[in-house]
Amino acid sequence: MSRKLRALATSILSLKVKMHKYLIIGLGWLGGPLALYFKSAGHTVAGTTRNAEKANLLESKGIHTVLFDLYENNISDLPHALFEDAYVVINIPPGRTNFEPTLFIERIQHIFNYAHQHSAMHICFISSTSVFGELEGQVTNNSPLTPNTASGSAHVELELYLKDLASAYDVAVGADIRRNVLSCSVLRLAGLVGKDRHPINTLSQKSNIALGKNPVNLVHQEDVIQVISAVLRCSQDKENKKGSAMATSSPFENNFYAANFCSVEHPSREQYYTWCAKQKGMRLPEFSPDIRETANGKWIDAESTIKQLGLKLRYPSPYHMLE
Repeated sequence: MSRKLRALATSILSLKVKMHKYLIIGLGWLGGPLALYFKSAGHTVAGTTRNAEKANLLESKGIHTVLFDLYENNISDLPHALFEDAYVVINIPPGRTNFEPTLFIERIQHIFNYAHQHSAMHICFISSTSVFGELEGQVTNNSPLTPNTASGSAHVELELYLKDLASAYDVAVGADIRRNVLSCSVLRLAGLVGKDRHPINTLSQKSNIALGKNPVNLVHQEDVIQVISAVLRCSQDKENKKGSAMATSSPFENNFYAANFCSVEHPSREQYYTWCAKQKGMRLPEFSPDIRETANGKWIDAESTIKQLGLKLRYPSPYHMLE
């Protein structure tokens, strides 16, 4: 975990906030650092991975880690005690080579249901801006979901399923004392950037790259950890009903919240990736001539998400993300 994230986690701990229990399904490139972030803040953290070596490493750092493969294992193989009173983050990418849409949707839905049945406090599903397909121009949290890929369609189906689960729970409990305990959220992430991960590493080797005028939509790993933490904290505040101001300003509606997340600046692809290559002394990516008078393509507007959750991005511009 980076020094910045460790410092932030320590500052949160110093506020003597209530400690919580977190479960992260998918301790990968994002989930692993997220788990260490919560652990550094003094919380109880568990998670899953397919990699035995990674499991041993995380165990050594205080993260209770269970081997679990979405396609090979049943969700009931996981001890239900992991889910009880936990804030669950589900972060399993569909994969590019072995993606099985029907099975992926079915298995993630099983995780949603299992978490619900075993008294999870919150379910946060990490989705993707691919749910907006080929929408053009400004894309907000309220833009229509118009996927044009198998992965995008799968994420839309899962988002809607989770929303229905949250709404059904809200109605079912009525005036019961546990009302508003379970809540659900969806975070639609733009292209992920962080240590050892940046699109220029592959784009610099390519030629005839189309749509150079289209806007860049990137977000840094550290800001994603920030936003996940903020959403879960918001759900915790909602649960505890801490103060009337928080109760009235909560972004959750019917126990559900869906939001886009991206940096706030969107330079053109050709401009930005050419700059990146020059900064790193790499071969310049070669873009095809883009003769369009007006640049099409979507740009992800996360301003409302940033405002609702009270965030201050560490990497507000893609130009800040190059390491």
